[in-house]
Amino acid sequence: MCQVTAEAPTEWLDCNDARSLQAMTIIVRSSIDPKMVVGAAREIVHQLDSDVPIYAIQAMTEQMDRSLWTRRAYSWLFGAFAMVAILLAGAGVYGTISYIVTQRTQEIGIRMALGARPAQVLGQVLLGGMALIWIGVTAGLVSTLLATGLLGRCFSA
Repeated sequence: MCQVTAEAPTEWLDCNDARSLQAMTIIVRSSIDPKMVVGAAREIVHQLDSDVPIYAIQAMTEQMDRSLWTRRAYSWLFGAFAMVAILLAGAGVYGTISYIVTQRTQEIGIRMALGARPAQVLGQVLLGGMALIWIGVTAGLVSTLLATGLLGRCFSA
């Protein structure tokens, strides 16, 4: 890679070894707007060798955006799948607690008739739901750790 800087101090990397290459990249570092440097860069290259064609001049930010586009797209896609997973998990928790309440409707009615406060009944229902949630979270973490170790052994060879 050849590097030419038109500002003081001037840096120059000799590119005699690059003559056999079909293409060469020159990177110009500047503290001013990259669009204002294009003309000066073209002029410097033309002064060095007027037969060198110049094309694809772009700012480093544009090049980085172009090269990182797929990683950003995969990140957004991963985030979207994570949101769907969270919504599905929330729907599952809601369904589980709803099922528990439906199964215990008569018990809840009897407790309320015998003088249980609504906060006590709600606490019992939520405690039962949370117990199921913690069982699921524990099973999920254990299976994730086992699968990670198994996949690590499969793909490390």
